[in-house]
Amino acid sequence: MSQRCAMFVLCGAAFAGTLALRCDPDPTPDTTPPTVVASTPPAGAVDVDRTTAITVTFSEPIDPATVTAAAFTLETAGTPVPGAVTLDAPGLVATFAPAAPLAWATTYTATVLPAVRDRAGNALDAAYTWSFVTAAAPVPEWEPVGGQVSPADAESEDPIVMALGGPPAVGYRHASFQARLAWFDDASTHDWVQETDPTGGHINGSIYGTPGWCNDGSRVWLAYSLAGDSAADDDTFYDRVFVQAWNASTWTPQNGGAELSTVWNPTVGGANAWEPAIACPPGGDPYVAWVEADVAPVPDTADGLWVARVHAASAERSPLLSRIPDDAGTFATDVRTVGIAADPAGGVVVAQWESDETEQDRTELYVSRWNGTNFTPLGGAVTDDWDYNNLCIPAPLVLDGEVYVAYTRANPTDYTKHVYVARWTGTAWEPLGGGPVTALPEAEHYDSNNPHLIAVEGELWVAWSEKDRFAAAAIYVARWDAGAARWMPEGRRLNIDDARPALDPTLAYDADRGIVYCAFEEQVDGWPQIFVVRRALAP
Repeated sequence: MSQRCAMFVLCGAAFAGTLALRCDPDPTPDTTPPTVVASTPPAGAVDVDRTTAITVTFSEPIDPATVTAAAFTLETAGTPVPGAVTLDAPGLVATFAPAAPLAWATTYTATVLPAVRDRAGNALDAAYTWSFVTAAAPVPEWEPVGGQVSPADAESEDPIVMALGGPPAVGYRHASFQARLAWFDDASTHDWVQETDPTGGHINGSIYGTPGWCNDGSRVWLAYSLAGDSAADDDTFYDRVFVQAWNASTWTPQNGGAELSTVWNPTVGGANAWEPAIACPPGGDPYVAWVEADVAPVPDTADGLWVARVHAASAERSPLLSRIPDDAGTFATDVRTVGIAADPAGGVVVAQWESDETEQDRTELYVSRWNGTNFTPLGGAVTDDWDYNNLCIPAPLVLDGEVYVAYTRANPTDYTKHVYVARWTGTAWEPLGGGPVTALPEAEHYDSNNPHLIAVEGELWVAWSEKDRFAAAAIYVARWDAGAARWMPEGRRLNIDDARPALDPTLAYDADRGIVYCAFEEQVDGWPQIFVVRRALAP
């Protein structure tokens, strides 16, 4: 109860100079409820530091006994946040201190209940509630893995990075005719270890001889086009496709050491086989796709696509796949370059650029499934391209049962390219985001190349090279944000030196470590050389 007090001077000889205090009950007691006059973080605040204390400031001193963990709470999505509640000495500021840092990019709601009372016993009129959002996690930077991967004695190109359940590995072409494998020794030397070339330095040195690489977490497979001997009069005259497997520094020929391509026929001869692409299904032997003309039983001068499931001692080949009949028009309908991806449900998905039958400079991109027995076309042409001499390898991917493909398209006006990623809807191909994947405003964009597509924690990630009209080509990576329906950049350009052009990026994801790797070639002293960078998903 409130009181009213007064000071009196007592008179008389016995009390001369004595003061007296008299208190009487206040006839107007305190019945005003306390209110919250401020809070931190403020209501609606965003980018709040995860370690910020949550406070409320009251209009008058509060009874400390009423400021409890039950009366001052914090929760997210209905889940209480553990923490301690305190009141300062004047009784004006209550603090909720979370027991651990709050989560990144999360909405939290704080509540002060009417159980809180002032020192006259008056309770808050109603619960006071407000919300705020913590800051997004900082994006970890891409960092180099060791130094230059490739030897400096010659050019190195076409890197494919792989996650081996530990240190990363990179397969690449060196000095035009060598297939090199390097792995990073993160235990002792912290440098790249080069393995021997199992091809003897005789792969096809043209743009059609790019070796293919894949891995299952420990083993690595190499598919390559062995260069033919122009002086031979038998099968060795032609470029032929072979597969090797690597495990613990040992290379082993697959398919019993025999070629996957069609064996030379003394009656009708043979054909060159090139553009090998390889994919490793989970826990199984790899599939290889390549380009080759059909020479038996009836010679066919147009190149088609072939697929084989490859084992240590044998292989099962598909029939030839050509999406456009050879006699459909005036021009030959050659398959020019192929990509392949394992389907977790079984078989593979293949993507192929194939020459148009009516327009000599035009090629069309097609995607098909191979289940081990039959090819199933996925719709008609995904797109077309008008620069058949500079086609980029398409990058198909199967994620959660849906089929995607990353590709470049050159326009028919000036042949500059854009990168796209399209999804098969079941009836048609639909570009994600409705347009190209780009890191530059359209007014600054000049050319894009070499997309590579992977899945990271159930999301699509794509890497590509892009340049404007003045600067050197750079490597970029983006992630598809399905909720926002747009591509989100994953860091800045990845070049080791921004002044040097970089091309041919590939991605790999180490799920055990939560690390994304990107390998690419970058010009050093006039030669392309191989580099690898990495980025952790969590800060």
